[in-house]
This record gives sequence, structure tokens and C-alpha cells, in this order.
Amino acid sequence: MPVDRLTLLESLSCAFGAPGAEGEVMEILDGLLKERFRGSRDRFGNRVYRSREPSEGGLRIVLAAHADEVGFVVQAVHPEGFLSFLPLGSWSPLAVAGLPIRIKGSLGFVDGVIGIAPPHHQKENPGSRLPDWPDLWMDIGARSAWEARDLFGVRPGDPASPASAFKILRGGSVLMGKAWDDRAGCALLVEVLEDLDTDPAGAPNAVWAVATVQEEVGCRGAAVVADRLKADVAFVLEGAPADDFPRRSDWESQAHMGKGVQIRSYDPSMIANPGLRDFLIEIAEQEGIPWQIAVRRSGGTDGGPLHRSCEGVPTIVIAVPVRYAHSGVGLIDLGDYEACLRLVVSACRRLSREVVERFSP
Repeated sequence: MPVDRLTLLESLSCAFGAPGAEGEVMEILDGLLKERFRGSRDRFGNRVYRSREPSEGGLRIVLAAHADEVGFVVQAVHPEGFLSFLPLGSWSPLAVAGLPIRIKGSLGFVDGVIGIAPPHHQKENPGSRLPDWPDLWMDIGARSAWEARDLFGVRPGDPASPASAFKILRGGSVLMGKAWDDRAGCALLVEVLEDLDTDPAGAPNAVWAVATVQEEVGCRGAAVVADRLKADVAFVLEGAPADDFPRRSDWESQAHMGKGVQIRSYDPSMIANPGLRDFLIEIAEQEGIPWQIAVRRSGGTDGGPLHRSCEGVPTIVIAVPVRYAHSGVGLIDLGDYEACLRLVVSACRRLSREVVERFSP
């Protein structure tokens, strides 16, 4: 039975999944996909779900989404019970002061908050400089190092992530929650496989869905699994940082929430295959799927290691715009998510060996 979309998105958004601690996310995906799609895992923690082997002349199409989210790691326990920490992934210190968090300790999850001195107790005039990581700490309510370690079970090396609530906004068309980068992509893995599973048994292409780990700290999971996949084509399904901010010109925006799926032509980790890019744009135009092109000056994805595997794989990022990505809470538009789903499913059905051969430079 097809999974309910809102239930799927809520469960994935709320799951704990700091880099290196993606187990909750993988449990959800395994529960939905492992038996039906021959799920497997490697020693690094990546999951692979297979629709079938390609028939003669068919393609192996890889869909990749990362299970981890930007998070934190406990660095040290203070004598007073406070915790020093480091960021896992790309954060702005501005985004974390006062952020509710969950720490995965040896005795289970521990709730807390990221603290900063209030304006009344700052040595400099409030607002005279931006906070930096040494200005911040974690507070779990412990009153000594002994309490933090022995009563709460928190030690250096324990991972943490935001503890943000899932909410439905704008009459149901906008979702608020944490980790849309890249739980939106993880949800798409599920829905694409389910949609394509309705195709006739003789459909030529095989689709392999890959949930990778530790993307936010350097695409480490994808680097481990890329060569083993032996992909003919790869789509990286992402939650891309939206750029439709106040006081920003509309012509500058390349990830506008509510204006469709993002097709990424470039970021520092990969120049997308131009033939594959044009193929996707043609599908979007023919099927009335709203789309927007992106050329990113920063960032990177699992597309980096994937497109360099197996002597070169035509690869592209297809993304749902996420407002306030890499913060404690973000927004996505369900219309953008639906546009992404439609584009990926249609591309998987239309791709052929003949089409892919035209992608070669």
C-alpha cells in the first residue's frame, strides 16, 4: 500500500540523524523498502534498495539521497555540567543560539538547549559583533560534570541534532520542520520506487535507490558506495537552500520556494552533464512541470563522487527548494516536492541506452 505522504515526510523530518548517527532514518527507510526492494547495507552504513536488474539493453539508474543532517558533536564536559561542542556540517553560529537540541548519549536521548550569554552579561555592546562557536555551549540542566556524564550519560563524541517540531502551514501546502536537507530527498526515494513499481514487469530500466551517510561532512558515504553501484545515470535528490529572501531581486533567485523543482547545472563539486540537464528540461516543458535552473557558487553534494565513479557517470542534482536550510527549522512547498517527484519518475521511464549515449561529450 502506498505510504501516506505527510506521514512519511513528518517521520523522516523528526528522525534523529546527525552525521555518523543516521540509524533512525535508516530504520524508517528499511521498514518501507527493505523487503520489497532487496535492501542491503554496507559496512559504512549506506543502504541500497533495488527495483530489479535491467533487462537487455536497459539502464541502471541510481537515485541518491543522504540520510544525515547538519548536527553537532559534544567536545568536552565542563566542571559545571555545561558542554562544549563542534558543528557537524556547515552551520552559521547565528542560527544556533537558543536552539533546542537532542543528544544521543549512552543512556538514551537527552534534551537540552544551545546557550549564549544574554545581552545583559556580554562584555561588549550587544550586537557589536557576531557570535562565534566559542561563545556557545550546550546546557542539558546538569549541575556538574558527574551529573552530565553519569546521570545523563553524555560524554565527548556524542552526536546531537536540532529538536524541532513538524508543523503544517498555509492550509497544508507548506511544511515546517528540520532536516529537509535531505529528508525531502529520502522521501522521494520511497515515492519514486513505489511509483515505478507499478510499471509492467518488462520495463527495461532498473532503478536503484541509495540512502547515503555522512554527506554533510564531506560526502563520505557516497565515496564508499559509488563504484559498487555501476550506474549508467545518477540523479541526486536534494533539499537545496532556497534563495528567495526579502530584499533580494526575483531575477537573482534560482531556488525559489513554490516555483518548482530545481535542476542544478553547476556547483563546486560537479558540473552537471549538459545533455542530461537538457533532457530534464525538455521533459519538464513537455509535461508542464514547473522548474528552475541553478548555478551555485558554493556547496556540494553526493554528485561529486558519483559522477567521478566507474569511468564517469552522467549525473545531475534534482532538488526541492528549502527555506532556511542548515538551520534548526526550514520550510518546503509540497508543490515543489510533487514537481520533483513527477520529473524523476518521468525521466526514469523515458531514459534509454540510445538517449544516454547522446550525453557523452
